[in-house]
Amino acid sequence: MEKLKRSRLFNRLNSMSIRMSFVLYALFSLLIGIIICIFLISMVDRYRINLNYKYENMSTRYDIPENGSFTATYSNDQTKYTIFDTKGNEICKFNVDYQKERPVHEYVYPNHVSYIEVLPNFTSRDRLIDSALGSLNIAIIPIVLSISMICCVTFFYKKNYQNPLSY
Repeated sequence: MEKLKRSRLFNRLNSMSIRMSFVLYALFSLLIGIIICIFLISMVDRYRINLNYKYENMSTRYDIPENGSFTATYSNDQTKYTIFDTKGNEICKFNVDYQKERPVHEYVYPNHVSYIEVLPNFTSRDRLIDSALGSLNIAIIPIVLSISMICCVTFFYKKNYQNPLSY
């Protein structure tokens, strides 16, 4: 019974018109290409996220007390921060050198504890890897889908045109 159903399916596929069979080949290769794209993009993203987490773990966090404040004095390549409590007393002072550290993330929430996070710069190797993976992430879709369509045409040609119609 199972063999009979399978043979009916193959007979139906073999008796389709050339146009319809090409559409099926194209849809199947598009589906396979999309699945491969999703897999490759998730792998590249996972690596980039882990790279960012590596630097996030090396960050320095400066807490601002509830209803506290801070001042930032900007110069050419650094910023001087001063954190104050609710009474205006100075709690902490620090400098952020943009040669060594990435721009600061300031998280200021009214009536909540806020903080300033300073992240180190990527090394030149890690920046190159991050940029290359970002470019690869963009290029994956057209490359994989083009390859899948080339395979589709190749398989279609080999099956239908290499040996002319035989009845």
